[in-house]
Amino acid sequence: MTVDVAVQLGNWCAALELAEQGKNVCLSWLLDRWSDEISSPSYGEIQQLLNSSTAIVYWHISPYALHTFIIKHNAPSPIVLSSPSSGMQGFASLPIAVRRLQEFEDWVKD
Repeated sequence: MTVDVAVQLGNWCAALELAEQGKNVCLSWLLDRWSDEISSPSYGEIQQLLNSSTAIVYWHISPYALHTFIIKHNAPSPIVLSSPSSGMQGFASLPIAVRRLQEFEDWVKD
């Protein structure tokens, strides 16, 4: 939910970095015999992977929302697109978001 809060506050670079850190923590759990530490790049380090003809599309899904981060060359922050129910409306919106998550997971499996 920290990524969702950062997006809601407009801290898009921080949201992207939090999403990347969370992904890498989960990855290190899955690779418990992995001997190297998995580092999480900063937004600036991710920017260095790009040139004027490339972009990165990064997705973060939570029970609350699906966020799409579009990272462009020399952009000061990512462009963030969120699912329609991404407004902070409390836990009342959670069942819809959970249903969307399940539908997305089913779609990925198919």
